[in-house]
Amino acid sequence: MKRNIFKSVVTGLVLLGLSEVSAASLSSDNDKQIAAVEQNYYLIQEIENPGKEVQLAAVKQSFHAIKHIKSPSKEVQLAAVEQDARAIKFIENPDADVQIAAVTQSYHSIKYIENPDREAARLAYVNFMRDN
Repeated sequence: MKRNIFKSVVTGLVLLGLSEVSAASLSSDNDKQIAAVEQNYYLIQEIENPGKEVQLAAVKQSFHAIKHIKSPSKEVQLAAVEQDARAIKFIENPDADVQIAAVTQSYHSIKYIENPDREAARLAYVNFMRDN
């Protein structure tokens, strides 16, 4: 499977005009990493210690990328929940601001938060009452 993913990345990079790519260059070149995850967010898991810009590119391509990022920054978490509130379920101990962003977008996301912040819980309730 990894071979197929890598083959897809190489094909995508060739199409982008980045024909001289190898596993080593993908793991060390920030621009190539960004190009790769913009083509397929899933490749974020193939990159060792992806930088913040690479992480942001991945979650902007798909909120699902957040589940493959170890200890995402608050900025990356916010980008993921702004993409889709369901991203909150893949974030361990989300910051209060991240929780609020998620429940503001969809009150349903409160069910994915283990220990919701008081304000996030209040906003989820208010939004639920407004919509029902």
